[in-house]
Amino acid sequence: MKKHLTTAFILSALTASVLAADTPPAKPAAAPGVSPFVQADANKDGKLSAEEFATLQAQQEARFQARQASLPAFEALDTQKRGFVTQEQLREARKARMQAAADADGRGHHRGERHHGEGKGPRGEGKSMFGQADKDDNGQLTKAEYENLLELQKAHHAERQAARPDFKTLDKNQDGFVTHDEMRAAHRDMRPKQ
Repeated sequence: MKKHLTTAFILSALTASVLAADTPPAKPAAAPGVSPFVQADANKDGKLSAEEFATLQAQQEARFQARQASLPAFEALDTQKRGFVTQEQLREARKARMQAAADADGRGHHRGERHHGEGKGPRGEGKSMFGQADKDDNGQLTKAEYENLLELQKAHHAERQAARPDFKTLDKNQDGFVTHDEMRAAHRDMRPKQ
């Protein structure tokens, strides 16, 4: 009996070690408060090569896709089954998603609120995205209007991506690298003038 238990223990230990060897190590989470620029700077020289810049862009796109994928279905938002959702319900769902993401990456609290659903539109003119999606202006979104809101968000993202300067444009001194200062200056230049 003792021999069988010892053999079973050894086999389970060997199986666990083989499985652990086949499993890739978990990717470490980004440190809280570390900017995307610093995260993309693989060799920590304070500037981004073209390859590091491409990594930064890919990470930004992946974050957007993950946010889009985490958006709740209309049915999950319409908890009272009334056939519509309000801006407040969307705001609360967003806040809960942001808090869950902050908890998951160890920050404990989410960063400030940035809404495209409140106030003025993404460019500072006209209606908010919620207002644009709310075709009958009743302060509520039907399922079709909610789906329109999601499409507006995707279009806004695509527009922002298209407006972002490429590596060559950002590299003002043409040294083959983009510094944090060059990137900040470009983002400052992209802001709408008031």
